[in-house]
Amino acid sequence: MTLENLYLSMKMEFRPTKNFGKMDTDFKSLINQPGFFPYYNGSFEIHEDDYEIPKNCILVFGQDWGTVTQYNNLKEKNRNNGEGKNPTFDNLYDLIGNYNWKNSIFLSNVFMGLRNGGKSTGENPEISNPIYRKKCESFLEIQLNTLNPKCVIVLGKVPFKFIAETTGCHFNEIKNYREHYKTHKEIIHYEFKSMNINLCAIPHVSHRLRNYKEIDPQTVKLLDKISQL
Repeated sequence: MTLENLYLSMKMEFRPTKNFGKMDTDFKSLINQPGFFPYYNGSFEIHEDDYEIPKNCILVFGQDWGTVTQYNNLKEKNRNNGEGKNPTFDNLYDLIGNYNWKNSIFLSNVFMGLRNGGKSTGENPEISNPIYRKKCESFLEIQLNTLNPKCVIVLGKVPFKFIAETTGCHFNEIKNYREHYKTHKEIIHYEFKSMNINLCAIPHVSHRLRNYKEIDPQTVKLLDKISQL
């Protein structure tokens, strides 16, 4: 499947809400730079318009793209060198530098749209909206079914909880953030609608130093296990 096909599938699912809006309509203007889908091309590299999303990829999920203002600022920077999009993109780029994954990773988010205002961080403001949530659940299933990833890496607790609940991966809810990641050290293997899912979560990279691998050995162990899949 091409990136355009996936983008059009998302457009069909998305409906603006009180807190979320602005889905760009000009697809071709979105894919000429590396970064997190849907507002960039879902990769670390620049690709042509007919870019074929890699099958059996490593699918990396963040939460959402933040605010409209933040997104517009990112577009104005217009950097094309594979870095400089945002702290999440840059730190993740550094984190996997020792693995030969860059051409087999697809970067995406679980929640569609841009926040109309407020902060770009923190829990998604529409997470309790049943209609919006259902649309995001539907598109999550489309992504999993289309990409058939060999592993799903989730950045942070909020998207991990959303994916686990949506796909039927049961885990004990742990309120303490650090304890959450100490508990889920392994790749979780399970089945969702005839799809084999290998799911793991790591602390969100946007708040970490650029020597991220050195200060979080648990994440390095998980990445090593993914390399063996």
